[in-house]
Amino acid sequence: MLKILLIVAVFVALISTPFVSLLVDGWIIDYIGTVNFSLDQIPDLKGKTAIVTGPTIGGIGYFSALELARKGAQVILAGRSEKQGQESVAAIKAELGASADVQFERLDLADLRSVRDFT
Repeated sequence: MLKILLIVAVFVALISTPFVSLLVDGWIIDYIGTVNFSLDQIPDLKGKTAIVTGPTIGGIGYFSALELARKGAQVILAGRSEKQGQESVAAIKAELGASADVQFERLDLADLRSVRDFT
């Protein structure tokens, strides 16, 4: 699970603002300056699973999920709204094809019971 979260955190760090801090194993790593990154640098992710929160179409979660799925990862979109989650799944499958391994699971990170029940 930690590896999945780390992959998503690194992916987001690489495509977001030039200054991002990540807490990894108790150490803070600061990225300062211009990020020279291309989506082509993401390796093949077949056999990997990524859980992406905040999958609303047009948001960073959606685009992260889209690119992870494009690289072959199994992507689980996790969010509070079933409607928005299913719309995001449909949009990703429309873009990548029906065989894209993308699904939605309900998860409310503010509700401990929801977090415990998340599978």
